[in-house]
Amino acid sequence: MSEKIRKVDWDTTGQNWMGNLPVVNLIGGAREGSDTEIGIPIVTADGKLLVEEGKYSTPVLVEENQALTDSWVALGDVIDARGYTELYLYIDLDINNSVNARIRALGHITEDGDGYNLPIEIVSSTEVKVTPQYVEFDTDANQKMILKVTTGAIPFISFEIQAGTVGVSAGIVSSFYVNQIWR
Repeated sequence: MSEKIRKVDWDTTGQNWMGNLPVVNLIGGAREGSDTEIGIPIVTADGKLLVEEGKYSTPVLVEENQALTDSWVALGDVIDARGYTELYLYIDLDINNSVNARIRALGHITEDGDGYNLPIEIVSSTEVKVTPQYVEFDTDANQKMILKVTTGAIPFISFEIQAGTVGVSAGIVSSFYVNQIWR
């Protein structure tokens, strides 16, 4: 590993890097200890994580106790994603009597504009299936999930939930956190 790696800080006020950018060795087109296609963090040869300060936000509670319905319902407000490349979603689902809970991501050109479907990647579960339009929780049980949305250049993103069947006692998203990342 190159000894030319230097700490850098992100100036959140001016959205600029301060200091020298890190220099890393490239191995077969990927950074050492990294698979750039799936976003595994970069580590040094001795196992130290190389995450510069200011590259991610603290997870923010976006919504809590949102009931599932048989129609798509907003899960929190539209998120300003300008300057970010990825969003990680932390979902705590209390299924109750609902069946086939679903979540989808929508990209917006303007904060109050129409939404366009975005793909969602699965990070932490074997209990979901992906359709082109949304993620459906296959197992009708209480679950905690982490999902990922790659934002690219999409300025605003929102999330919606629904249940295939609501049931006598509607399912609830107990908590929904979002963590914003820039690379």
